[in-house]
Amino acid sequence: MTFNPDIHHRRSIRLRNFNYASAGAYFVTICSQGRECLFGEVVDGVMVANDAGRMVKSVWSGLPERFSGIELDSFVIMPNHVHCILFLVGAPLVGALSSESVVSIANEQIQGRAQDPPLPALVILSACSNP
Repeated sequence: MTFNPDIHHRRSIRLRNFNYASAGAYFVTICSQGRECLFGEVVDGVMVANDAGRMVKSVWSGLPERFSGIELDSFVIMPNHVHCILFLVGAPLVGALSSESVVSIANEQIQGRAQDPPLPALVILSACSNP
């Protein structure tokens, strides 16, 4: 689906100039593409995860082993989305860039001084693909 400003009125709720790599608690919601029910179904008011849903739960549980700077809290899986609360603790995550760093890197690339593209910022649950 192409962006149509006449029907797509979504605005960002992100805080301007906030460094989302900083320590703190984060509430995250991740929806499946097209909000397709990929993770299971609700039967008699109870969520029953399928193989994909169990895989997402397994990846969630393993995140602290892959990223030492996070602690897990609540996790709820629904047929087409996941809610979770996690804590970023200690030093910034590897690959997470501050807004100042992003501006500096962009300026270097514009001026042709950049050597290699920087590592992308960590996207939580991108760990669903193999490392």
